[in-house]
Amino acid sequence: MDRSLKWRSVGLLAIIVFCVVVLMPTFVGKRNLPEWFRTVSDKEINLGLDLQGGLYIIYNIDLDKAVDDLGSKIKRDLDSKFADDKVKPIIKTPSNPIGAVTIVLPDGSRRDELQSLMSSDYGDTVATRECPPPDPRDAKGSVYLCYRVSSSYADGIKAAALRNAVNTIRERIDEKGIAEPTVKEKGDDIVVELPGLDEESISRVKDIIARTAKLEFKVVDDGAPFMQELYKHVDADAEAKKLEISADIDQWTPESGGGRHTDYYLVARDRREQVTVEEAKEFGCYSRNLEVRDGKVPCDVSGRRVIERYLEALAKSNDKFKLPDDRQIGFEYEEPGVEAEDKRPFWRTYYLDRAVRLTGSAVSEASTSYDPTTNRPSCWLASTASQSLVRRPHGAGCRQEGRDHPR
Repeated sequence: MDRSLKWRSVGLLAIIVFCVVVLMPTFVGKRNLPEWFRTVSDKEINLGLDLQGGLYIIYNIDLDKAVDDLGSKIKRDLDSKFADDKVKPIIKTPSNPIGAVTIVLPDGSRRDELQSLMSSDYGDTVATRECPPPDPRDAKGSVYLCYRVSSSYADGIKAAALRNAVNTIRERIDEKGIAEPTVKEKGDDIVVELPGLDEESISRVKDIIARTAKLEFKVVDDGAPFMQELYKHVDADAEAKKLEISADIDQWTPESGGGRHTDYYLVARDRREQVTVEEAKEFGCYSRNLEVRDGKVPCDVSGRRVIERYLEALAKSNDKFKLPDDRQIGFEYEEPGVEAEDKRPFWRTYYLDRAVRLTGSAVSEASTSYDPTTNRPSCWLASTASQSLVRRPHGAGCRQEGRDHPR
């Protein structure tokens, strides 16, 4: 036999053997293989939707609504600005084009003033448009100034709205620990693929994705005695160490001055656990191809859920750690800092006043910056009504401003 042919035959045979070893757990099921074989290969291929079923769904986002909302916001701003004028301009928001704003003046005496105002206040946010024929219901001799949200700004709003929607859906799915989720943009739509889920899990995930997001601002009760006691307990608790839950301290000095603030919080990272089938379905990580051993399956449990379970068990065993009725635990998913030794992302807690101080419906605009005094990220919010100072749950100082009386 030709020497080269011999080696090619050996190589081909080796490749075939390797492929058989790798594919056996998938075709036979690793639970049906002997223990010695599983030490060599026990990884099953995660089949796609066409082979193992699951969830494939397309979400359509009403991106024009985001642009139209900005037109409505401009109308509210102008109505508020001219509220005390004796002769008020009439502000309209026609349905076409999207994001249109029409200012109706009783005469041309204030035309230059209004044009200058729109240019200085909104700049590239708006663009002029051709005015339609006069509305017979308006006063005779009325002067029209017609604007719309500019194309470039509208495109930015749509892109941001789509990106935020994708991130929101992805975060909700990741929180449930579902294996190999795919969430991606496809034009103006969002495609979600979740292979290997049963009907019950699919229904639960759909409910989670469809859940309405609501922006709420609550006060962080930093330095609370409850969290101080919890900090001391966790630091010495064997169960917390077993679950890799740690306690830490955050300190800062407010920009407005005063004493130094200290916030006590808990930290936990996502972990792989053996949980019951019922728990896996509750967490959203159950799949038909998971191997069940002693009634349990492997599941990726979020650090948030690890802390929640720990606090629930702790409250049952010790009344001292039952949350007061007017307080709650908030969570944030954080990336470690540049100087951190452990580079794994983690979940941290915030001890919050349960009362809602401000909602997203009251926020008219927002901006972010970095405070050189406190060396912390900050945000400024303008709302439709004067509100007291609110600290954002991620720990950054957050100043909220009323429309007429900045605080």
